[in-house]
Formats: sequence, structure tokens, C-alpha cells
Amino acid sequence: MNLIIDQGNTSTKYAVVSVQGQVVHKTITPNFDTAVVKQLVQNHPLRAILVSSVRHDYEVLKPHFEGIGIQVVFFDDDCRLPFTNLYATPKTLGKDRIAGVCGALKYFAGQNCLVIDAGTCITYDFIDAEKNYHGGSISPGLEMRLKAMQHFTGKLPLVSLEWPEDFTGNSTQTALQAGTVYGAVNEINGFIARYKQRHGLLQVLMCGGDTDFLAKRCESEIFAASDLVITGLNEILIYNLPHVA
Repeated sequence: MNLIIDQGNTSTKYAVVSVQGQVVHKTITPNFDTAVVKQLVQNHPLRAILVSSVRHDYEVLKPHFEGIGIQVVFFDDDCRLPFTNLYATPKTLGKDRIAGVCGALKYFAGQNCLVIDAGTCITYDFIDAEKNYHGGSISPGLEMRLKAMQHFTGKLPLVSLEWPEDFTGNSTQTALQAGTVYGAVNEINGFIARYKQRHGLLQVLMCGGDTDFLAKRCESEIFAASDLVITGLNEILIYNLPHVA
């Protein structure tokens, strides 16, 4: 088993992943918690730990793992990746986007894959059947769209995220909701269609907090994988273990 620690901007996830690649335990805390790590180490026969953070420099986190007795890999620019990265600015590529692509390789190796992460932003990442990562797109997430319309206008209200009865809103509230959710779905359908037109057969995967809300309303068949980023981080850990001193 491996322990994956994924520290994002708003929370820290701790996931125990089995040898078969299944998430068997998950804990979420607002901030990094050493006590949680120690408890998981005591309760599970762990082989190694991977730490991924967009919030802290790893030098801040490393002291928390001293004397832990298990190999720890910090996901940084020195980590090897199981694909060829064609991104023009690789050092600016988000760790979650990299992990999502690695997760796609776990499920659909040897196939063209489009990974859609429907979270704070909606990101699109394409990797071809030869494991060449080409890049993708970033657009505002659903909540961000709603908040932006309220923030940058004088009179539009902040409305809740709901699916309206029709794409033609008959009130300001339903018009904002329709523009947000139907706009996002049409965007997703459009990107999928463009990638299929250019690359042919394509596996589409979706993860992120709004997956359940969006995936079932899209035209294409979508493989919904809530733990795709965790799966990808575990694949990165496995790929790097033989090469870590």
C-alpha cells in the first residue's frame, strides 16, 4: 500500500492506495496534519508516501516526515513522468493536471485520452496513444462563473448552482443558471467534438467536484473517476520508486 498526500489550495487529502490501485481509505483536513500521517502509518502496511503540494514549499513539509521509517517522495520537477511532456512551459504545468493525465494512462493505456477536471476551473488535458502530452485548455468553473457575473456587474445577484428547467431562463436567476450550466456543458461538448475531429477515437475522463453535476448531461460517453488525481499521483510514485535514492 502507498499513502498519497495531496495538498491543494483549500484542503489536504490523505489517501491510502492498495497494491491493485484502489483507494481504500481517504481523509481530508483543512491544513497539513502530522497526526493524521502518523495514524495512517500506524494503521496501514505502507510501502511509500508521495507528497504533492501547491501550497507549501517542500522544505517546510520535510521535517514532518523525519524518522517516519518509510520512503517519502516529494512530487517536484525532478520526478520522472511516464509520458513525453510537449508542454512549452512544463514548470508552470499544474501538478493536478499532470496527475490527471497519469491517471488516464492507468485506465486507458495506448489510447487517446482527454481528461476534464471540473473543479474551481475546468481544465482539459490531452494525451495521445503514444503517451505524448500535448497540453489543453483552462476555463472558469461553475461557481467561478456565477461569482464573476455578480462581482463584475452592478445589479446581477449571486445565485445558487442549480440545473434550470430550460436553457431559456424566464427570470434573472434562471437566466444566470442557464448561462452557467448550459454554457459549460456546450463548452465541454464542443471541446470533445474538436478533439475527436482532430484525433479520431478518444477516451474522455472527468474528475473534480462538479463531475456528477456535469458528466451525465454531456453528449459523449464519459468515464467519471472521482479519484483520478489520486490514482495518477500513485502511478507517479510507483514510476519513481526504483529511481529514488
